[in-house]
Amino acid sequence: MQHTLTISLALLLLILVSPSLVSSNSEVDIEVYIDDSTVAPEPLAFGHLNDPNTRTLYPFGMAVSDDGSFFVSAADPYWRSYRGSTAVVLASWNGNGLLLWAHHAWTDDWVINGLAIVDDNLLVTGAKSGDLFLGAYGLDGSAIWNITWDWGSVDYGFTEGLRVGVLGGETIMVSGWSNDYSDDSFYYFLAEFNMTGYPLGHEMFELFPSPCFGADTVYLIANDSMQARSDLNTILWKRTMYEYRPIRGSDQGLYSVYHNSLFHATMDIVAYNASIPAVDLNASVTWANSEHVTYNQSGYSYDITPDGDLLFLIGADNDQDALEVGWYATLIHRNGSVSNGIKILNGTWYSVRTRVAGDRIYTAGSTQEYGIVMARFSTNQFSLDIGGGPNTTSTSTTTQGIAVTEPMLVMSVAAGVIVFDVALIIFLKKRVAS
Repeated sequence: MQHTLTISLALLLLILVSPSLVSSNSEVDIEVYIDDSTVAPEPLAFGHLNDPNTRTLYPFGMAVSDDGSFFVSAADPYWRSYRGSTAVVLASWNGNGLLLWAHHAWTDDWVINGLAIVDDNLLVTGAKSGDLFLGAYGLDGSAIWNITWDWGSVDYGFTEGLRVGVLGGETIMVSGWSNDYSDDSFYYFLAEFNMTGYPLGHEMFELFPSPCFGADTVYLIANDSMQARSDLNTILWKRTMYEYRPIRGSDQGLYSVYHNSLFHATMDIVAYNASIPAVDLNASVTWANSEHVTYNQSGYSYDITPDGDLLFLIGADNDQDALEVGWYATLIHRNGSVSNGIKILNGTWYSVRTRVAGDRIYTAGSTQEYGIVMARFSTNQFSLDIGGGPNTTSTSTTTQGIAVTEPMLVMSVAAGVIVFDVALIIFLKKRVAS
């Protein structure tokens, strides 16, 4: 009996110190409730770009400065597919929605996609004259420098930057794509520049590397693995990826999001620990009404909160032809608990993008009435606690499904071991007595 008890206690200790032995990365189902009768609140700030040429523009890039100023790059969604010029815009609003400045171009030769802010500079990337475009503006809109890069003696055809970020405050990293004319199947790139745009090197990938930036680390997808790097060539850790999924995140956490239905509001969402290549959450999330009927979706956007959770915006509608319901915000915690879908924008918005800054939520989109529009909200308006600011309201966790987290699983198995021990001891005592 003593030997049996020793084995059970050893098993219990092993479980407690090695939770990964009993944890599972199997997918859990989460249903988020949306009440489509609710009304979107008035934003704390609203701004738009009142220009007839911006009526068909969609936001491509977003950034928020420390003082709350808001920056958007926008272009025609069919840029370069027309036989002619279309509008391209780079604009800024202050935290109250007042338009500060805007750069307009009517062109088929230049576009701006990704934005990033470092110190007092706004970094932009895109394409110009068929080459990679990288530039820096002051936060007041003044041009500081810009370069185009044709990759030296290597002919990559048309080259376009999509994302830009800064690593360690010392180097600029740009990712994008090229319509390669050679036999090489690697069309996507990650390039490194110094802080004035001088090229330092690049690497080609078969799939978009989807980089996201921490303070001193870039996280990316390198063909068959997720990686963390301290520079273009130094790998800190990597995790094998059996299926390609773009990622977004920071040092606080990484997320991959995959839309697994053509029309329905259902997403496969995986949360990764940014310090080690471990899965914190693997969930299939569905947005539905009180009768568990899944909504159709007309678009989605998401950003990482200061606490490392996921703020997810989804356009929910009842028809595939028109957005009737609106845009809903859901806070998805890394432990698997989620908030209800909270209406944040009405159905007149489309092509919505979102960013989280402190306890503020910024959105950019397009409407038929105003063209490019922006709005600022406080998390206090929605009872969402995203961290990083004065908001202290508790997060609603009323959902139709909750993920089983690793601590819950460890406690359940440990309790099972204890119950088994007690039952075994009683049984053996009775057997010895008889």
